[in-house]
Amino acid sequence: MLESAEIEREVHRALGRDPRVGLYRELIAIEYQPDGGLVLEGETESLAAKKIALELAGSIRGLTGIVDRLRVAPARPMGDGTIHDQLRTAISEEEAFAQYAIQTSEEHRATAPAGRGNFPEIAVSDEVVTLDGPVESISHKRLAGVLAWWVPGTRG
Repeated sequence: MLESAEIEREVHRALGRDPRVGLYRELIAIEYQPDGGLVLEGETESLAAKKIALELAGSIRGLTGIVDRLRVAPARPMGDGTIHDQLRTAISEEEAFAQYAIQTSEEHRATAPAGRGNFPEIAVSDEVVTLDGPVESISHKRLAGVLAWWVPGTRG
């Protein structure tokens, strides 16, 4: 079995070999946990670079899991309120969510109008979007996630 420092070095080398992540590997903290898990924390330049970094780290033998604390550098810095408002608008304009009543963390959870379900709660903190609640399908879940990533200031 590999030692903690050796696993961290292997992950660091793997990130450095891929040009889509390599330039940003210095912004990623790598910490091996006693339970065999690995924590990646820091910032990448794009969502693609984040996903690639996670995949590369996951390919290292001897790991039991990865804790993803990576954030994406925002395309355009925005405040949490602006991100929230833009995401709420995007979701409300999306036909797939026409039957949902959108909730926010600031609103009292009232009963939705007849025939409409509650859209998962939208919360934004430190430019990281959290969507919490049920939707009717995995497609709806993924679409909501894509809409969140399309807001230029979203970091996670």
